[in-house]
Amino acid sequence: MSEPKPVEIIPPEQYGKEYSEAWEMDVFCVTNSQGEKYYLHAVNITVEGAEVTTLAFRRQIRYKAQSRLPDGYRVIESTNGLPVAQPDPELGPDLTFDDFEFDG
Repeated sequence: MSEPKPVEIIPPEQYGKEYSEAWEMDVFCVTNSQGEKYYLHAVNITVEGAEVTTLAFRRQIRYKAQSRLPDGYRVIESTNGLPVAQPDPELGPDLTFDDFEFDG
């Protein structure tokens, strides 16, 4: 069995913003190692019957696109190339989504 791929942190040099005329705002984006651009969104999901807001990257700009990455977060690249926003472990384990405000 092969070893799992180590977590690849996407460096801030690969962060950017792109203006969306449709939504009339700048949207935070990252470019992964394969050169594909992804846009940050707030997404509502249901966990154990409760609705929770989380962050997700999408290839297209849609409803609830975010203008910035919340402070205390970093972006990693998963093994399949998808970017993932996650709390920066160097800032401590007590960081939760309730600590942030999301656009839209």
